[in-house]
Amino acid sequence: NIMKLSKLNILAQVANMTLKSKNFAHTQEGIQPIIDAIKPITAIDVGLNNHYLNNNTSKSGPIIYQHIFENSNISMGIFLFPAKTLIPFHDHPKMSVITLNLFGSARVRVLNPESNKGKLEAFEVLV
Repeated sequence: NIMKLSKLNILAQVANMTLKSKNFAHTQEGIQPIIDAIKPITAIDVGLNNHYLNNNTSKSGPIIYQHIFENSNISMGIFLFPAKTLIPFHDHPKMSVITLNLFGSARVRVLNPESNKGKLEAFEVLV
């Protein structure tokens, strides 16, 4: 379990240092260190073993949230979504949301009202 915790600790440290930097900007370049730190994390690293993944990824049920860490700069948590879950469209003002899909797939629709000089930008990705 030490290795599992260390990847999450490294992520929290990188995110905290990145966001506390006086030069930080909510841009792709600004959050890149956080993205680089989250990429190596796997479902096993956060305690989701193969038995769980094989038996629970396609069942319906409630959305489950597991809080990991929070301070004045960052909030980290894990959401477990049953298959075909829909989340209402919502925003996170003045926040960068970085998502790592640990297993399964997800379709994400994004609206960015601040791009293209005030024009609404929308795109969809499958992760």
